[in-house]
Amino acid sequence: AIEALIDQPGRCLRDAHDTIDFSELVQMDLSQDDVAPNTNGQQDAWMLVDTPDRMELCVKEITDSRASEIGLDLECYNRSKYEQATCLIQLHANGKDYVIDTLAPGVWDAVHLLEPLFGDQGIVKIGHSVTGTDVPSLHRDFGLILVNCFDTYEAAKVLNLRKQNLAGLCEHYGLRTSAEYLDLKKDYQNCDWRRRPLTEPMIQYGRYDAHFLVKLRKLMIRDITR
Repeated sequence: AIEALIDQPGRCLRDAHDTIDFSELVQMDLSQDDVAPNTNGQQDAWMLVDTPDRMELCVKEITDSRASEIGLDLECYNRSKYEQATCLIQLHANGKDYVIDTLAPGVWDAVHLLEPLFGDQGIVKIGHSVTGTDVPSLHRDFGLILVNCFDTYEAAKVLNLRKQNLAGLCEHYGLRTSAEYLDLKKDYQNCDWRRRPLTEPMIQYGRYDAHFLVKLRKLMIRDITR
């Protein structure tokens, strides 16, 4: 829990992965970070997962990279609070974004391949307000359970930040393209995510929602524990 991190940070950090070196972190922010454009020349920066084979490749890449942190977000269709469906899963691991189109042929039935990653307690899954939609949707639609999560929304509440939504956190920590993120959020946060084909702005918005979470965790741990 975030409160435990404040009280006894050493018990909440992993010796093999987490360090709090304030000489390195004191000047760190998001001012040098951005989301690379969705162009064909950026295969190393992101992948659209729209086939079962690409789902297997996504899992293999993340597993082989031995990622210790995964940024996570979902886009859902919300007909009502009683009727929802996961339309997109966005992951960020070791500098690469994965946009999983769960509605593409065959992909829905392949999402279960994420189970070893999501269930690995040695990998921190980082999301924003994950208990609202993400955790229930992953379990409802795919039977997936997240083990070992860090919630940037809960951390923002502890830090008493003025803007506690994800775009506001990115702005707080110096993201130069926060205005673009906010514009995308206005257009696509509540759009009909069943719509296909996915447009470039829809993909870009989805990537924004996961891309900065890993670094935000480090920044927020720094601010909570110092």
